[in-house]
Amino acid sequence: MKLVIFIISLFSISKSYTQAYSFSQSEQVYIALEASTSINKDSIWSGFQAYTIPIGFPFSYMDSSFTTVSLEATGRLIFDDAHYYYADMFVVLGMQDKGGSSSLSPLSYQLSGTVGDQVLKIEIQNATYKNDLNSTINYQIWLYESDGKIELHMGPNIIAHPESAFIRGPFSGVFHMTSFTPASFDYGYALIGASSSPSDTSFVGSEINDSEFILDSAPAELTVYSFSLNSSSNKSLNKDD
Repeated sequence: MKLVIFIISLFSISKSYTQAYSFSQSEQVYIALEASTSINKDSIWSGFQAYTIPIGFPFSYMDSSFTTVSLEATGRLIFDDAHYYYADMFVVLGMQDKGGSSSLSPLSYQLSGTVGDQVLKIEIQNATYKNDLNSTINYQIWLYESDGKIELHMGPNIIAHPESAFIRGPFSGVFHMTSFTPASFDYGYALIGASSSPSDTSFVGSEINDSEFILDSAPAELTVYSFSLNSSSNKSLNKDD
C-alpha cells in the first residue's frame, strides 16, 4: 500500500511540473489605460460580481487555452465556468466601488499589439474596501499572447487602515483546483510574506488551506509581479488526462 501511495504522489508532482510557473519582480512606470473598453459601464459593482471579458486571442493558462476570462469583483480572474482555473494577481475580499448612485471606480480593458504578440490589459481604477472606505487601490493585470505570462502592475494606492481593509488577503498566485470540497489542487503557485520581496511556494494535493498563502500588504506603486509559464511546460496537456 505504501508503494502505491508513493507512486500516486510522484504522479501528482510530475503532473504539476507540466504546468509550472516561475515568479519575478521588477518596477515599471504605471500608465492608466486610455481609450479602453468599459467593463462595468458606470454600474456600481461590489461583492462577488463577475464580468466576462473577451481575451482577444487564445491564452495559454496551465494545461489549457482560453478565449474569455471573467473578472470577479475581488480582483480574481476566472478562466472557466467551474472556477477551477483562476489567477489572483492582487485579490482582497471586500473590494468595492467608491460610487453611490453611479460608479466612481471604472473597470476596463484594452487589447494592444499585433497578432502573435498581443497583450490584454485589465484595469481596476479608484477602488476601495468595504471595511476601509478611505483606502484607494489602482492596478492592472496583463495577459500575454506570446508566452502565457500574467503580470500585476501596481498603480497609486493608499491603504489607510490595512488591518481593516485586508481581512482576507492580499492573495497573489496562479491556481488549478480539481475540487472545492475537499479543497484539492492539481497545481497551486502562490506568493507569501513581505510584498516588497515575497517568497514563492508551489503545492499540489487535497485539504490544502490556501488562505494561509498571503502577502503582508499591498505592493508599492510601480511594482510589477510576473508569473511566467515555464518553457518546459506542456501546454497541450489535456486537463482530463
